[in-house]
Amino acid sequence: MLPQIIESRPSVPFGVEIELNSFGSAENAGDGKVPGMYEVAFVVNKACRDRVFVSKWCNNHHNNYWVVKPDSSCGMELCSPVLKGWYGISKIFKAIESLREDERVESDSRCSFHVHFDVSSFSEKELLSIICWWIKLESFFLDAMPANRKVNPYCRIIAQSGIVDDLSCSYDLNYFIEKLGRSKYHTLNTFHYYHNRRKTIEFRIMDNLCCLNPKSACCWVSLLDHFIQRSISYGLPRPFASGDCYSSYCWLGPIDSFDFLGFSSQNNLCRKTSLVRSWLVNRLAVYGKNYLDCGIFSKALRSSCYDEILSLQESFRGK
Repeated sequence: MLPQIIESRPSVPFGVEIELNSFGSAENAGDGKVPGMYEVAFVVNKACRDRVFVSKWCNNHHNNYWVVKPDSSCGMELCSPVLKGWYGISKIFKAIESLREDERVESDSRCSFHVHFDVSSFSEKELLSIICWWIKLESFFLDAMPANRKVNPYCRIIAQSGIVDDLSCSYDLNYFIEKLGRSKYHTLNTFHYYHNRRKTIEFRIMDNLCCLNPKSACCWVSLLDHFIQRSISYGLPRPFASGDCYSSYCWLGPIDSFDFLGFSSQNNLCRKTSLVRSWLVNRLAVYGKNYLDCGIFSKALRSSCYDEILSLQESFRGK
């Protein structure tokens, strides 16, 4: 069991990318503006009362306005301004709720929901702690994702990429910044940090459900913020020790992951965090049984984890 941890750091600034389909064939997507971009901008402007710019594809950083731009993989993406705390969460809710109510807006399985967090105020140890604990909980978070996100070239599993190939290897921030920064197609990346564009990390595993479901989007952003707080508070994992799942880069199962997150039944959670926990349990129960033919998500390797998920679901039923 992990010790109880009190989070005192303020919420981390964040931004999201909401991927949507163009109002036409996928072939329309490219560097030019695609059908539907102006309507999406109008809807978000009306709902949030914020500035919204329609742009050709570009890298935009530190913006204090929304941006709608083409995305060649799905149609278009809506990028939020830098946001923070529950005020920022409410902005995400308003934007996605307004998009969901527009019958012309769609987000199919080609789309996903990305979250960037500003880590510029973190120490090297704090940032390294976030990366190390993400690797340890990576398979657990993926258990809450549909099959098309579990094995996906746009959000590759770090633990299966060869980046961490030895449980006894040391913790080295520069190593991870480089390895997770050369390509943005990992479950977590340091792409912009590595290329000196902005000191952010990006989480890429969430599916298209969050693009048009405001509750799911807000719960996911809140969960990631909570995970970051817990990682910083706990510090680096202990050095590798045989039989100690909390050491080194050993994966944590669902029950141990809940202990790390402070979601165990003995913890008194505020109402908002309890809602996030319930949302996570339900996601795990739905998607944790999406076994694949091989690899870490095969039935042979994940069935025991799903048994733990069902146990957690029963423990928190009605809470």
